[in-house]
Amino acid sequence: MLCVIAIIDDASRKRLLDIQRVGESFGIPCRHLRGHITLATYLGTEENAFISSCKAILSAYSPCSVLYRS
Repeated sequence: MLCVIAIIDDASRKRLLDIQRVGESFGIPCRHLRGHITLATYLGTEENAFISSCKAILSAYSPCSVLYRS
């Protein structure tokens, strides 16, 4: 299996940790957070073709912000 994952930046990671602390104040247990967004998951046998396709498609895009409201 091959996954294409976008790792969040340090400021976003800090925000996740701040939210986690709020959760802890309500009794929600703390977990180690690894903030990311999975862009694609591939379960095939042509990994090199998949990687080439992703590079071709994603090269047209710049990094962008993702805002979660709920």
